[in-house]
Amino acid sequence: MKYSLHPKELSVWKGRIAERLARLYIKDVLIPKLEKEFDIVFLEFISSGPFSDFLPLSFVDCALLRKEKIDWAKAWKEADVGLFDKSGKEIPLVGRRYKLEMERWKNEHINNVKRGIPRRIKGTFLKRRVIPSLDMYGKTINLISLLEVATDGILFKLNKTGEFIDRKKALSGMKDNTNILLNELPEKIPIVSGDIEVIEIKLGKSNLPPHQKRSYRNIIQEGYGFRFFHVNIISFARNEFEIREKLLTNPSELKSFPLKNVKSLNVDDVL
Repeated sequence: MKYSLHPKELSVWKGRIAERLARLYIKDVLIPKLEKEFDIVFLEFISSGPFSDFLPLSFVDCALLRKEKIDWAKAWKEADVGLFDKSGKEIPLVGRRYKLEMERWKNEHINNVKRGIPRRIKGTFLKRRVIPSLDMYGKTINLISLLEVATDGILFKLNKTGEFIDRKKALSGMKDNTNILLNELPEKIPIVSGDIEVIEIKLGKSNLPPHQKRSYRNIIQEGYGFRFFHVNIISFARNEFEIREKLLTNPSELKSFPLKNVKSLNVDDVL
């Protein structure tokens, strides 16, 4: 009996294959090449890394990171925040209850920006036994505040500055992970600085929707690289695929989508 996957489910599986191929290519080809120029190169995939459950940020968190003034009553309304009982029925928020719930919601966002996000960023670097310089930390925070779309990954290209920070000072604010990290980190932790790229992977058509182009244009204008991978399935039966890669550093290059005249790389030739 013939049987097939639902088209949407098939699309999901094809997307996972495309991401897996890109991961292998980045790990086996791109990173070794970049390591000739940088001391440390690593990629955090949004689907499985430390940023997986909170990127892209809410418009409120982005505004807080950018230190913009927020009209909390207006933001609450735009966020369409609701409170529901066990049956799923919305509970009217009026009077004192409204004020208490809005204050709780406001404090959650403020705490996330002051403590949650900094811990994740610091933890991402500490896993590599390094700590970001103030400039590098600022670059990372700025990028996160600019990401309006769920990109596929963030690539860090780092060099050691020659300076170090005491382990105790580096672990400040990392109470949840202190016991684990204490046994893994040296007494003096190298400080690093460098560049960041945003990674996007597409399967099939290499078009970028308008909302993605807008977000990536802002990111490129701020000085971040945008590295695009286009995976083409030639034949599942013969296990044949192609990967096309392009690094964009000028917003005008986004006009070249769909990609044209970009050298195709046969996966078997590079992996």
